[in-house]
Amino acid sequence: MIIEDALQAHLIAQPGLAALVGAKISYARTPNDTAAPYIVFQKISDVREVSLDASGDSVNARFQFSIFADTYHETKFIAAQLRLALHKKNNEVIGGVGGVRVSAQLDDERDLYESDSLYFLCAADYFIQYNE
Repeated sequence: MIIEDALQAHLIAQPGLAALVGAKISYARTPNDTAAPYIVFQKISDVREVSLDASGDSVNARFQFSIFADTYHETKFIAAQLRLALHKKNNEVIGGVGGVRVSAQLDDERDLYESDSLYFLCAADYFIQYNE
């Protein structure tokens, strides 16, 4: 399983997030007709440490999770559930059977407003380490 699939499966399976966004968590983009609230995430950068044994390459990646909602408070509630789902994960398998072992740490959160879509936005960056 690739990291993006593992993250999506893990987040959709979290009851707190599911109560707020349902299954509207996607990688890189969301369909144009998707109504808020929803989360879009993408890999911003990664640093690879090549392994010479069979353990696989270790990747230290930065992922950004963009939370879109109709109200500022809604973005904050969703961001709190995202922190519960990811922050301080330490060498845990996510994504279910065939999942990916990760360690995750919140780096920062920024609050924004999208004047084009009229949505409030909370952008949360996480450092996520995993093996490929």
